[in-house]
Order: sequence, then structure tokens, then C-alpha cells
Amino acid sequence: MSEVTFATVMAFYSALTASMDLLTGAIPASICIFFMVLVLDGREAALIWRRAVTGLLWFLLTGLLCFALKMAFVIGVWGWGELKPFTDELAVRMGHSVDLSAPEQAMLAPYGITSEVLSNSRGLAAAYAFAKVAYMMPMMAWGARGVGILALGTSVMMATIALAISGWRLDLARRTRWLLLLGAFLVVPVWYVVFAEHTIKHAFFMVRIVVWSILVAGISAGATIHSISGYRSR
Repeated sequence: MSEVTFATVMAFYSALTASMDLLTGAIPASICIFFMVLVLDGREAALIWRRAVTGLLWFLLTGLLCFALKMAFVIGVWGWGELKPFTDELAVRMGHSVDLSAPEQAMLAPYGITSEVLSNSRGLAAAYAFAKVAYMMPMMAWGARGVGILALGTSVMMATIALAISGWRLDLARRTRWLLLLGAFLVVPVWYVVFAEHTIKHAFFMVRIVVWSILVAGISAGATIHSISGYRSR
């Protein structure tokens, strides 16, 4: 498709995503899917990179425009006073001021982890966000905590090993696809770090989007095995 058609498709894709997303994970999932679709593109590296950059730019700008238009409508109907609650809520969700529940406090107190400790360090808050997502992994494995955590840990190892083994001996186009796979794998973890407070508070449903990282890890591992087999056959 032409560049204009591609930009239009990405704008519609972003608008559709923004219309459904309420910080429930649709945005990082959509970006991850976009990267994986580009991996399937059989064209030269330069075009894939151009599509990756321009597509992501159109997606983000259109998404911001959608939310801006929504707030403009809200302000037009209810006045400028509605802007501050929105910006305050967004700042909280993107911050790391953590308010642990009573069960969490009881569980973490013996280890010296409190709401104040987490709130004073984004790094610790992000680490706890990952830990809480891992704690919720039984939801990804029909209630089996060990299986869920094993799937998460295995996916991280598979992605790391696959990229390390295959990346160094690929041509430019294939190396580009591997980098896009890495980007797709990191989208969800980056989202967890940026929205640390939101991830901690709503880990019971934000855990669902980690399935995309697990999927990317599986694809990377499968492609690595295929690449090694093809390399040895030559």
C-alpha cells in the first residue's frame, strides 16, 4: 500500500484502539500486534524501519488527538473544571505513589516493604508492579500459580536466548525483524513501568496483556530453532 494509505490505516487503527481503551491494556497490546505484523513483512529492512517509525508515530499522535478531542468535548459541556481531575488522575496512574491494601501490608511488612518505601522509589514501585503481575499469573493458567509463573519466566528466558543466539548471524532484513520482535516483547514491560501505580492497583486484570510478551517469546524461540536448523543444513 502507499504511504498515505498506510498512514490512514494506522490512524483508524489508533482511533479504534483509543475508543475502547480505559487503561485496560488495549494500547500496548495494539502496538505489540503492529510490531508483530511488521515482522511478517517480507520487504527490505529500510521499508520495514520506515513503516515501524511512521506507523508508531501515526498511532501515538492519533491516539493523543482522540483523547484531546474527548477532553475538549467534556470541557465544552461541563467547563474547564473537568480538566484538573483528568490531569490529576493521569499523574497518579503514571506515578509511583502506592497505597497497599491491608492483605498486602500484612504480607510485605516482614520484609520491610511498606507503602512509604515503594512511594519513595519508582524503581522499587516498578519492581513491585512486576512482582504483583507475576503473583497474578494463575489467571493466565487456569488457576495454576506454578504453571503461570513458569510460563512467564520461560518466556523471558526464551526471548533472551533466542535474540542472543540468532541476532549476530542474520542479514540486515532479518536482524531488523528480530529487533522488532524485541520491541514487541518489551512493549508490555515498559507500560508496566510507566504506569506503575496503575499496574500495582489493577494487576488482577493488567496481567492479561503479558500474554503478548509470552507469545512473542514463543515466536522468537520457534524462529531461532528454524534459523539454527537452516544454518546447520547448509
